[in-house]
Amino acid sequence: MKELQARGYVFEKVIWDLLEEAGYVSVNAGLLEGRGARHQIDAYGTLEIPTAFTYPIRLLAEAKCYNGTAGLETIRNFFGVVQDISENYVVGKDKERNTPHRYLDAGCIFSAGSYSRDAQNYAWAHNIFLVSFSGIEKMTHIVTGIKQFVSGIDSDVLKSLETKDLVEKFRCFQTTAEYFNDTPTLVVGIVDNAYPVILVGDKGWIDEIRIPSDTDQISGVKISRSAQNGATVFNLDLNGQRVCFNLPNGIAQKLIERIDRTSDSDKIFELDIPLKRAIHEATVRRIMKIDISLPDKSDYCRTISPPEEKDVSKMVPEVHRPENVLIPPPKEKEVRKRSGRFQNLEF
Repeated sequence: MKELQARGYVFEKVIWDLLEEAGYVSVNAGLLEGRGARHQIDAYGTLEIPTAFTYPIRLLAEAKCYNGTAGLETIRNFFGVVQDISENYVVGKDKERNTPHRYLDAGCIFSAGSYSRDAQNYAWAHNIFLVSFSGIEKMTHIVTGIKQFVSGIDSDVLKSLETKDLVEKFRCFQTTAEYFNDTPTLVVGIVDNAYPVILVGDKGWIDEIRIPSDTDQISGVKISRSAQNGATVFNLDLNGQRVCFNLPNGIAQKLIERIDRTSDSDKIFELDIPLKRAIHEATVRRIMKIDISLPDKSDYCRTISPPEEKDVSKMVPEVHRPENVLIPPPKEKEVRKRSGRFQNLEF
């Protein structure tokens, strides 16, 4: 195999292990039969929390560990695979409908890097979900470790190395490399009941969040954001746990309309987290709903998607104010406070 392929195999194994740890997706890998061909899928699995009035949702996923940006060709090829597999619901010599084992397939690509604008638009149009770990420090360390591991394998050895042997070698490397000393916990979240994101935080952060016994709803705050290459990383405070997620700008622009339809309060979007909790030796499934707030919603809507035709990685933040408004001299330090649990946070 080539170096790029090896990085991809290792990266997908790391991501699936982290996702399966969260208990939302049971992950498998291998060949799936399509309507016209058999396809090698990096990972697939059904969601642990079922949905009524639809077939079981099956996640079909690919992982990419490119040095640069994933382009339109990557998304287009994957969409063809998902479409072919999802149309294969008549099987067997008798041609009977395989209803008991039919799924509603959802495609998702996990990338260590970013996505081009054309790739984002195509993915949105065809319901292919994009997850990027670009700009997330805890994941950057892992990607760097993966690249170092693969580059340390002799090219002649790599050519004849089987995937299972590669993974075993990486497992040994993981136990000694400092890149993996502080592995994060990854949790699936859903923004505004519309778009999935992967929330990245310290090991076990989701178990530290206490859910009230009489409600599944809690509050959170968006404490900062940072512009990346074609995306924005959002940093949140959820009951004292700091987590972050990456949202491609092409997708974020589609969600701005939903954000604008919120009330005049500080709430800017909702975040749903399906989870499983062990309570008294029993497993309980819940969907935790978090209202994410921000003191100034209009500023948030302007910053969620940086202007086009600019290199956002080099942009200097600008302050936009209405014309003909007298601006008082700057104070030595201005702190905007929230009431309640987050009253000491600064924005």
